[in-house]
Amino acid sequence: MPARAAAIVLVLLLFPSIAVSASTDKGWETLVSIDQALAGLQAWPRTRGQTLEQSLQETSIAEREATIAALRARLDALAVQDWSVAGKADYLVVWAQLNGVDFQHRVTRPWQRDPIFYLRLLQRIPYAELPFEGTALERFGRELRAVPAIAERARANLTDPLGELAGLAVFHLDHFDGVGQGQPYRDAPPGGTIAWFDDLCRRVETHHPDELATCRAARDALADWRDWLRDEQPLMTASAGIGAEELEWYFRNVRLLPWSAAEMGLLGQREYHRYHAAYRIARNRNKALPELALTTSREQHEKRTREAEAEIRALLIEQGLLTF
Repeated sequence: MPARAAAIVLVLLLFPSIAVSASTDKGWETLVSIDQALAGLQAWPRTRGQTLEQSLQETSIAEREATIAALRARLDALAVQDWSVAGKADYLVVWAQLNGVDFQHRVTRPWQRDPIFYLRLLQRIPYAELPFEGTALERFGRELRAVPAIAERARANLTDPLGELAGLAVFHLDHFDGVGQGQPYRDAPPGGTIAWFDDLCRRVETHHPDELATCRAARDALADWRDWLRDEQPLMTASAGIGAEELEWYFRNVRLLPWSAAEMGLLGQREYHRYHAAYRIARNRNKALPELALTTSREQHEKRTREAEAEIRALLIEQGLLTF
């Protein structure tokens, strides 16, 4: 069972959506349409035809819940017991995906409980490389104007926020965590999302001065939201834990893993120690080499990144790990 589960998980990671190809299984077209509908649910709240603020309204969230229920009914109605092995595998992938969407809506409810849910919608805006022209500039302006609306919507929707997650959101608003997450290179990286908006506004003043007031309003809205989170955090439920029962349901029905929460913890400890052992061995093997130095310029950073990508790709091809 563990080996089979691991193989299924690999399929889910590599192929998050089923291949739309011809099949003789009765009801296959229904499965494909469910899979396509799930793609839209998984992209939420960036819903086609709606602004972010509109898709986070209570009515839109209720419509999403109704859509999940309707997709569940259609999926349950499929008589897959007579399907081919390939068809059953595809069914399992879609079933697990639907369980994941349902789990988010039923248990984690990030729009109600997780401030980071809203921060992720906004934090990449200041990474934009200016200047823009034409429709790109119009889209950039819309994104800036959306920031205060999303921050206000976050306050309204976060009816059951969790203290641990609020603390993380405040940290990311104020601090750079040192992990590259798509930020453009800076010799001295800004301190956090709010500081990245300061960086953006300086560039907007140079390239698009007509948008400067909009940029500053976006930055100030995030600062006000951070202050609100700080003030409200002592009143929030402290722990973000969902409990072992819900966690194990997620393992078994979304990730298709056969282990309990305790067993997963044990596996995690084993892999943690395995990693440290491999790290120590690698350091010892290369102890005669000089320590790697951090990059000191944009050009050096980009050069090293390109070289590392080329080395990784060459290694994968050389050892036959992946095809390109």
